[in-house]
Amino acid sequence: PQVLACGASGEAEKCLNSAQVAALKRLYAPIKDSSGKIIYGPLAYGSELEWKDWLMPSIPGVKPWHYYAATEFLKYLAYPNATPIGYNWRDFDYRKEKTKLAEMSTVYDADNPDLREFRDAGGKMIVIHGYADAAIPPYPTIDWYNDVSKFMGGYEKTADFSRLFLLPGLH
Repeated sequence: PQVLACGASGEAEKCLNSAQVAALKRLYAPIKDSSGKIIYGPLAYGSELEWKDWLMPSIPGVKPWHYYAATEFLKYLAYPNATPIGYNWRDFDYRKEKTKLAEMSTVYDADNPDLREFRDAGGKMIVIHGYADAAIPPYPTIDWYNDVSKFMGGYEKTADFSRLFLLPGLH
């Protein structure tokens, strides 16, 4: 984003002010917990065309899609039982909720690198992820595939039954 910053002779409508550059840097940065550990990968360069609906509403009075995905997931899917009707997502604190979320994460999370049973049963897997996806950034998928490769004995052994393809421009 810094390369788009207004210089001394920059035209205001064709460059970004310092606040806009800072906001973009935050969007391109990973989400971290209070100890600095990455919780979720950053938005990828190339995902900007999806920002208008995922991050910024395109319809007056309608919140961005990330808002609904997060609040509805927290209300109805993140915990073994639905949260109370008066649940307010602004009260969510990851550190306090982490253990409560763990039970359902065993159902939802597809992050286990042990694919031996799948491989040994003759399974073949093509994993695709679009770099332009503003809903689910590609970096956690890349991290998972790297973990799979390490666990399964390296990239060449993993590539015998599973391959990851990263597609520019795909949402």
